[in-house]
Amino acid sequence: MRSLEYDKPEHFVGFDGPEPATESRSRALGFTVSLMSVFLNQSSVFFNVNMSLADIFCMFAFLIMVYTRRWKTLIVPTIFFLSVTLVAIFASLFYVPVRYLLAADVIYFVVNYIKLTV
Repeated sequence: MRSLEYDKPEHFVGFDGPEPATESRSRALGFTVSLMSVFLNQSSVFFNVNMSLADIFCMFAFLIMVYTRRWKTLIVPTIFFLSVTLVAIFASLFYVPVRYLLAADVIYFVVNYIKLTV
């Protein structure tokens, strides 16, 4: 039966030597995600977009995941989003103005599309 005490101090955290690069990057990602969760509810409106400090940490987390090659893009949801986007662009900028003679405000559409994409 093993005792609760370890024979060697190397089993304790901090005595193993330098961490591999992937472990330190995982800790950086975890720290960034925890900061993002802390600042999630503090938000303000900038340029008609609801922004918070969590958005900055979200971008850092995205960059860390791309850098460490942990970012996985799912094909089916991406294709679905692009197809819905193309249908919305076609309907609001081409079909509705031609069919019902209503002029679409392109700048308003682009601003709202950017909000949707974010």
